[in-house]
Amino acid sequence: MTPTPNQAGQERMFGGIVGGYGILWVIGGLLTLYFGLINRSAIGLGGLAALFALVIIGPLILLVATLLLISAIGLWQGRSWARPLVAGLAILHLIGGLFFTFNQIWLVGLCGLALSAATFWYLLSTRSRRPA
Repeated sequence: MTPTPNQAGQERMFGGIVGGYGILWVIGGLLTLYFGLINRSAIGLGGLAALFALVIIGPLILLVATLLLISAIGLWQGRSWARPLVAGLAILHLIGGLFFTFNQIWLVGLCGLALSAATFWYLLSTRSRRPA
């Protein structure tokens, strides 16, 4: 069975939301790399933090952003592999959201938890399931 026009519209809208979130992650990753490059000549812990941002954090953020954008394109085109990819990314965001909620960046953690919960609600709701 083919999905109804309403289901296809919901899937495309959800893909747009995931894509917008991916774009925010791209911006965050590029800012992390930028500030890492600016502070790389710092002495002591500042230089170590800049190196950590350049080598680990920035590329990791850009990897997640790439996966979000790929899954958004898959959702937009109605690909079957996109929904499990989004579910896996939501699990990672849930774990990260729990970490940041009990850390100093609690607002970022709460946003991550809210987005993960909304993703699971959408993916598990009966209206968004594709007919077999």
